[in-house]
Amino acid sequence: MATRLGEKLYELRKERKFTLDKLAEL
Repeated sequence: MATRLGEKLYELRKERKFTLDKLAEL
């Protein structure tokens, strides 16, 4: 369960970074 939570946080962080990178391009 801890690993699944870690994967979830990793995915969220990755998505957030992607979004921030996209906003930075504007």
